[in-house]
Amino acid sequence: DSGANVVRFAKAAHKEAPYILQGVASLSATTLPRAEVALHKTIAGWGMTIPLNIYFWNRGLHWAPMLQVQTWFEYLLVRRPSVLLGGFTRDHPARPMFLRAFWKAFWYDEPTHEVFGAHGQCLERCIPVYFYSDEGRGLRKDENLDERTYVELRGRHKQRFVFSFVCAQVGLDLARAFTTGITVGGEQWFLVLIGVKGAVAKHFICPASLGGYPAKLLFACWKAADTLMLARWLLLLLREGPVQPEENKRQGVSLLAAGGDREHALRAMQDCSCALLEFFSILHKQKLFLSRGIASELVACVDVICGSYSYLANFFLSRKLAVYHMEPTLHVFKHVGLRLEEALNRDAPVIFSPASFLCEMGEDWIGLVSRITRRVHARTCGKRTIQRYLIKTHLEWEKLGI
Repeated sequence: DSGANVVRFAKAAHKEAPYILQGVASLSATTLPRAEVALHKTIAGWGMTIPLNIYFWNRGLHWAPMLQVQTWFEYLLVRRPSVLLGGFTRDHPARPMFLRAFWKAFWYDEPTHEVFGAHGQCLERCIPVYFYSDEGRGLRKDENLDERTYVELRGRHKQRFVFSFVCAQVGLDLARAFTTGITVGGEQWFLVLIGVKGAVAKHFICPASLGGYPAKLLFACWKAADTLMLARWLLLLLREGPVQPEENKRQGVSLLAAGGDREHALRAMQDCSCALLEFFSILHKQKLFLSRGIASELVACVDVICGSYSYLANFFLSRKLAVYHMEPTLHVFKHVGLRLEEALNRDAPVIFSPASFLCEMGEDWIGLVSRITRRVHARTCGKRTIQRYLIKTHLEWEKLGI
């Protein structure tokens, strides 16, 4: 809730039962214009937040608050190392073997990654991270840019300036964390970026082939979370026909027996939907590194998906129908298959799973941050959102006993 509402509640509680709780008494003495400041000061005094300093960058009239990557990870390494190290503490005897095993398996997927040349002798202190970027909806449906680095053991000129500059600042911070690292307990620890994930349109170009550079990629489609549901619905429609409104049930007659070119197109839709569902069904049941057999099955699924989609695109283009057009996500999906195929051709015994690039957890995080932004004042939205996020994170960790 807003700071003003919390102070109003404290005033009412103090009036009903004065001097019961010291915190309520101190909050009740606060004036409403200073309610949010007093609330965060009181919470910090109780130790119910993560004690991190918020960094403010500015360029002329443009400014924004942010948590620096090195500040955040230094806190985690010192106070909550198990969050970063898969449940291990820094001095756990199995921790070095755990990280070295990850990098040994990762080498088969990315043998040219800079970490093997720069920090090949201290891989047990190199922590792999992803950079996640996406936008959410804040007050009055304005966009808010949310960016996050985390471990996987996972418009207009003014708006575009802010978005690009924040990305650049985070990039520079990540570069420093990789080159100079973070000193904790007399040891040098390094953060290693192994991937970028999130909204493809937000990153502007394809990270694998630089497709779309320098122009911005066009992007228009439904939410990714709905894709599998829509694929299942399409299969049901193809196999059992449409629902009859007057009978409230399907015809029970397959559309696949249409005959001619139309039948070929409908069967291509069926093949594409089945391959898509099979791909994610396999992927969601596997661990971070895949066996060669599983990777081969995934490559076959990608080939069917992309081949069927290409056939459908040409089929409808020849009939001058604007459907099955190119999407950035589909372009990247082809790169997933190519990456798996390249690893198979190198005779890698294990292969890094594409599931590490899935964004389900990131989407949940975006929703949490967006809900926070809608509960604070627009003028101090960035700062108050970060403060409330730190409080929320602290309380969640306390529940989990971390």
